[in-house]
Amino acid sequence: MNDTWAGGHFHELVADMARRRPDATAVVRRGESITYGALDEAANRLAQHLIRLGGGPGRRIGVCLERSIESVLAQLAVFKTGGAAVLLDPEYPRQRLRFMLTDAGAAAVVTRDDLRDHVEGCCPIVEVGDPAWRSAPAEDPGVPVADETVCHIAYTSGSTGTPKAVLLRHGPMRNTVNVLREQCGIDEETRGSWLCSPGFGLVEVDPFPILAAGGTVLIPEPDVAQSAAQLRDWLVEERITQSLVLTAMAERIWNLDWPDGTALRVMRIAGERVRTWPRDGLPYRVLNVYGSAEANVVATCDLTEMAAGVPAERRGEVLPPVGRPVANVRMYVLDEKMAEVPPGVTGELYISGASLSQGYLNRPDVNGAKFLPNPLPGDPYPVLYRSGDFAQMWADGTVEIIGRTDDQVKIRGYLVHLGEVESVLAAQPGVMQCAVLAREDIPGERRLVGYVEPTPGGTVAVFALRRAMSERLPAHMVPAAFVVGDLPTTVNGKIDRAKLPPPSRERPDLGVPFVAPRTELEQVLAVIWADVLDLDEIGVDDSFFELGGDSLRATRLLAGMRAELDAGLDTGIGMADLLKAPTVAGIAALCGERASAPEAVPPALTPDPASRFEPFPPTDGQRAQFAAPGGHDHLEWHRDWLDVDAFREAWAALRTRHDALRTVRHDDDSLVVLPPEGVAGDVVVRDLRDLRPEEAERSAAALRERWTATPVPTPGAPLHELTVVLLPGDAVRVLLSVHRAVADARSVHHVLLPELSELYEDPDAAPAALPRLEVTFRDCAGHVQPGRTVQGTAIPEAGDSGAREHRTHTGEAWQWTALATRAEQTGATPAATVLAAVAETVAAHEGFSLFANELGRPPVHPGVSGVVGDFSRRTRVLSEGDVPVVVTNLLAHRPVASGGAFAVEDRGVFGAPGAAVHLLVRETDGRLRLDWDLPDDPAARRLAADCEAAVARLSVSAQLVETGR
Repeated sequence: MNDTWAGGHFHELVADMARRRPDATAVVRRGESITYGALDEAANRLAQHLIRLGGGPGRRIGVCLERSIESVLAQLAVFKTGGAAVLLDPEYPRQRLRFMLTDAGAAAVVTRDDLRDHVEGCCPIVEVGDPAWRSAPAEDPGVPVADETVCHIAYTSGSTGTPKAVLLRHGPMRNTVNVLREQCGIDEETRGSWLCSPGFGLVEVDPFPILAAGGTVLIPEPDVAQSAAQLRDWLVEERITQSLVLTAMAERIWNLDWPDGTALRVMRIAGERVRTWPRDGLPYRVLNVYGSAEANVVATCDLTEMAAGVPAERRGEVLPPVGRPVANVRMYVLDEKMAEVPPGVTGELYISGASLSQGYLNRPDVNGAKFLPNPLPGDPYPVLYRSGDFAQMWADGTVEIIGRTDDQVKIRGYLVHLGEVESVLAAQPGVMQCAVLAREDIPGERRLVGYVEPTPGGTVAVFALRRAMSERLPAHMVPAAFVVGDLPTTVNGKIDRAKLPPPSRERPDLGVPFVAPRTELEQVLAVIWADVLDLDEIGVDDSFFELGGDSLRATRLLAGMRAELDAGLDTGIGMADLLKAPTVAGIAALCGERASAPEAVPPALTPDPASRFEPFPPTDGQRAQFAAPGGHDHLEWHRDWLDVDAFREAWAALRTRHDALRTVRHDDDSLVVLPPEGVAGDVVVRDLRDLRPEEAERSAAALRERWTATPVPTPGAPLHELTVVLLPGDAVRVLLSVHRAVADARSVHHVLLPELSELYEDPDAAPAALPRLEVTFRDCAGHVQPGRTVQGTAIPEAGDSGAREHRTHTGEAWQWTALATRAEQTGATPAATVLAAVAETVAAHEGFSLFANELGRPPVHPGVSGVVGDFSRRTRVLSEGDVPVVVTNLLAHRPVASGGAFAVEDRGVFGAPGAAVHLLVRETDGRLRLDWDLPDDPAARRLAADCEAAVARLSVSAQLVETGR
């Protein structure tokens, strides 16, 4: 830390130079120049004139001039009055200039005759060409200023569209000038440039350090400053040794060739976050200067020195930091509770020290939110500035900016930091500079669009960008579209995001040749896809997802295909099909197969009551269920009271009704249904009412542990188990275990449990009210289609994965309503929408594959929906990883009876053969419920948590679209 700097404030340093070296050249423009002696004398005369017009300490004087000798003179004059210069760029719209002068309460404005109409009507005008002020006394007014005195008022863009004024002080300007003189080696021999906008607070960083050191500032023509090649040539021709270049231009210019003998020694860069490293072999150092109008220069980083320590092949992985705090400045990365976060953890950047401005003019509300009383122990500075930047601090104290708190956007319900996406995009080969926007060109469909300006002479392949970003970012953070070309910039040299165009409707470069539709079906599909993707045309081999498709557009696509095709073609195309075959050609082939294949229409079923109790072979799915460890689903209900006798009778009636509850497995693996009269009562009652409450709870917990550890059933043993545990105080636990080989999830939750509830609650009416069962699972077994292989690839078995974890997530009622309504409006189903969100999340987690456990009944008889059995059929959705995730989705099916006492369990353990991770999705009591069976593994827990968050965000996104927000 350097608490004090030698010398005075900026204008005092210039005056001192005028006394010591009056004939030294200070500023040069268009062949005209002014010496330090002449500059200081003219500034004294203009200051005296301004004081006569009402200028003085605390007064504000507008300076509306382009980069010029006169602008430097006018600012020095205002400083000598003790007032503040209001920085105005003549390129600004007149209405904006007049607002600034009025808002600042300017006592006068200094401008040229040809700019007079830009600022008329606000305050007295002083023309720099008017000889009147040149006859004023040449003596310095001698008005003292302090570090706290405001020197500049610089307007920045406001989030509401109204510019807000920052009050810059002499103390921070002196700190900045001296820091840069010291770090850059700026001295009397320096030839520097002035390139930034004259209305930008960056003037204190650009020409002022050169003038404070007694060097010479050269000003190029405006068109030179806007062209990378022309600017390079000008810097070389004028023998510039020090230059400040705004980031957007710097990332262009350092990729150009530089001739031998280039005089430039240091290029300072500022204005925006730098996203690429300067290339090796440049004849000058690159110093990253981080700060803002509110905090002036906060940190610096020698990118040339740092890049030398980062191998070229790794520079895409490590983005340039902003460095460490400069003298008399402190930086902190804090969490939401204002506590410092460990190195490598993202937080918000806060700043204290001698660089801070006085705050905003006429904005007490913003000042209170941004300039805070400093609560940090050991920090002598009283004010803490909240920068609005997300940052990480490295272990050595270097700070890296991650993005802006105000560049957060919602994409399909996910919170996305645009800066993070831009960082990954900027790291791709061939990208010179870039930007990412969230656009809503189609109402209700916000998407990310990436804008890329290639390196000079280079090209960028969109398909390569998309694939590279997909390897580093989750799907919702990969831009749906890209625009390649020169990026527009503002007068301040920043990327002009307001002028970035919408993406073209032309087909993007996908790395595959364009193949036009060849059949009528492909033509119909291509039109649907192009409409959903907002493109003029697509090829039949183009991937839906590489064209920018996402889960929400996928639901629109499926709805569109269903409306156009399924009326005359029973295709049944769903989300899993789209994920497996994401091209027009692939979907057309599936449609053709399903429409023409004879096996697509199962033969009608003829009930065979005479053979009902004869042995029959298990289906392929049942064999898999028996082979897998832990083949039972377990359910537990907690009741304050239970009529045990009535419950026994209800269960006996249910067991008589459904053959699955009387099915056993023989030694030869065949299955047989026992007649109702041949089965004894199988409700076990454990009476623990005589135990103390804590002992009863321990015994009940032990029962649960044994119950959930049910082994593979032995031949002839029942394939279910039902226990009623009586606890002190009339409390009851009901434990039910059912093997999935005789009752899949749809059978249990949509048939058995609703019917058990009705039989228990209304034993007189329920038996007659329930529909008569005309067919049995034995009748249906030959019609259950195998689904354990997809495209010839077998499902990996999870095996015994050790300790397991079971968790349940239940959403809010409004979330389910919003999601279901949105799905209906888009023509999709809630089941498909949720599966898409889960699939997108699983794809973002390395090492996992995804399977859908389909529970549809074969359309072979009207009564098949009420049959209890194992109709499950597995299809592969994603196959990238070795850890299988299986989703059993009940949202597509409705219960055959209403809810009731046992419709929803209090605890449950549900699985599937071959599933390392299993998810049961259903709607209960108007809420979406997710039940997980997981290994005791952090990666699996993170996956479950991210899936829950993705589904919740999808509901929020649906509600926002519904309400128009």
